[in-house]
Amino acid sequence: MISPKKAHQQELLFKIAVYILSTCALIPLFLIIFFIIARGFTYISPLFFFTDSPAPMGDTDFFNLSSSTISAAIGGIRNSFMGMIIIVGLASLFAIPFGILVAIYLSENKNSLLSKLTLICVDSLQGIPSIIFGIIANIWIVMTLKAYSALAGSFALMIMMLPIIIKSSYETLLLIPVALKESALALGVPYSKVLLKIILPAAAGGISSGAVLGISRVLGETAPLLFTAFGNPYFSTNIFGPMETVAMQIYKNSTSPNANLIANAWGASLALAVIVLVLNLIVKPFIDKLKIKF
Repeated sequence: MISPKKAHQQELLFKIAVYILSTCALIPLFLIIFFIIARGFTYISPLFFFTDSPAPMGDTDFFNLSSSTISAAIGGIRNSFMGMIIIVGLASLFAIPFGILVAIYLSENKNSLLSKLTLICVDSLQGIPSIIFGIIANIWIVMTLKAYSALAGSFALMIMMLPIIIKSSYETLLLIPVALKESALALGVPYSKVLLKIILPAAAGGISSGAVLGISRVLGETAPLLFTAFGNPYFSTNIFGPMETVAMQIYKNSTSPNANLIANAWGASLALAVIVLVLNLIVKPFIDKLKIKF
């Protein structure tokens, strides 16, 4: 039998190990954030969100610019920011409702063969590289319409979001007490109203978390969009034509030899990190209010 003193020492060692490992896991994250802020903050200006991606400029001309004109040479993310909203918005518009419906079916028919096969497919989709979704969307949408488009890009992102939304919603629905549904049915409430008025509101917190996680997952995607949306350095709202996103702009400008485009990529990297952070900070308190404890 372990003495109380030795048990206390083991508990203390375990806590110290957890603290050390947690700190080690957080260090790379803080270093990345610090590096992005240190490099990107210099190129952020009030006009950064209201200016389109810049045209390439020779390094000699760029470095000889005055401080008042350098922001114009760096440009901004207006075109890519709008493209990101449209493409991710369209993907969410289709993925979130469809994912919730699939999760409802899986939770209500846990023992059916179709449910088990669907869960296997969902788990498999989560492990597929994102570029594969871009190739599939290219074959199905781009080649069919004979044009790169934001619609094709949103289709690729929609497929990527589905496994995350389905799994999160499914796991949340499984936590809802069966007695809650059975009591409502025993009182004569129609099955459809039990799902819409009782089960879904009770699981709203977990479902919302899955939706936000899915959106955050695809905000920084580049590979599938290179095969679908392709990119557009100009401001556009045409979903049937090429369109840029912030992540695509970062990728293209960071691989450019022009200093002004590289500066734009650093500013856009910081902007994208802030967008994801603000999205989570704004939505998380709302999700916490939706959560129901049993």
